[in-house]
Amino acid sequence: MTSHPIRNSLKTETSGRPSMSSMAFLQFLLISLGTAGAAGAADELIVPADPAAATSHPQIDCHVVSTRRCPQEGHCLCGPEQYDYHQIDPAGQWQSSDLDGFLQSLTPTDPVCFFVHGNLVTWQEAFQEGLQAASAMQAVAPAGSRLTFVMLTWQSDRVFLLPGVDVEIKAKRADTTGFYLAQLVRRLPPDQKVCLVGHSHGARAVAGTLQLLGGGVVASRALPDEPATESPPRLRAVFLAGTLDHNSLEPGKTYDRVLTTAESVLNVRNSRDAILALYPLRLPFSESAIGRVGLKDREWSRLGSGQSRIQQIDVGHIIGSEHDWMAYFHHPVIATSLTPWVFFLE
Repeated sequence: MTSHPIRNSLKTETSGRPSMSSMAFLQFLLISLGTAGAAGAADELIVPADPAAATSHPQIDCHVVSTRRCPQEGHCLCGPEQYDYHQIDPAGQWQSSDLDGFLQSLTPTDPVCFFVHGNLVTWQEAFQEGLQAASAMQAVAPAGSRLTFVMLTWQSDRVFLLPGVDVEIKAKRADTTGFYLAQLVRRLPPDQKVCLVGHSHGARAVAGTLQLLGGGVVASRALPDEPATESPPRLRAVFLAGTLDHNSLEPGKTYDRVLTTAESVLNVRNSRDAILALYPLRLPFSESAIGRVGLKDREWSRLGSGQSRIQQIDVGHIIGSEHDWMAYFHHPVIATSLTPWVFFLE
């Protein structure tokens, strides 16, 4: 377990946060909250050192779930039984599994974190990056914690040399990925704690997952009706440099059910992200990305009760123009700021 500086800062920009009242939360995050709105004054987020961190040995089980062999267009899509499942065994080797094996590996009391990567990640890289991301979270995990970490990998290999065309194709595939992930989340045990973390296009997929689970429609698709359950999974989400419109969570917009489906959402934006600076250029009259500009004051005023379910921080002053997911996970302060969502600290 790596140690962390006693004091570091991120910009916290909203008044909403998970309802985490216990001392466990304070051991990892002390947030001085200011007024809501991305344009408002930013306060410091202080991460105190955890004396137990140097000697604790959190357990993180690492999986890879792939939808790469599933159709990406139309309505005749795969079910979770047709996804590819892999798991690290005690000897550190990847072993093939299936849906039943994956579900049986879960412990209802331990959180599950699905990490959905962004564009231009190959099949081989998904395994490598899944291990790296899991290792980064293990380095900041609370003492004695357990977590199932799942890299969800999708068809993100380059398909067109022109970046603009490739990005639009991947946006549609991210929508499909959201549908596939929503189907899998529905299969999880009752009361399962689930955190969905998406980077770049993966954040779009996560938003789509929550929209669908909330009874909404994404890319003309909806989940089939199911009897309501008394104990559905508890859902939280983290957007890292998300490639979705900054106003898309508003009522009547594409992802307007996200903040009613998830109990808490963290939007980690980078105001200096060089890649996301190009996001508005992909189509005429396009909006800016939520992963760069965040929610603006006018969006906050339209969220209503949803304001209490979302918080955002700006990490531009820490990672500069970087867009790669590793810049987020491998910086201890940023990684630590994710722990209340990923580990369900309360």
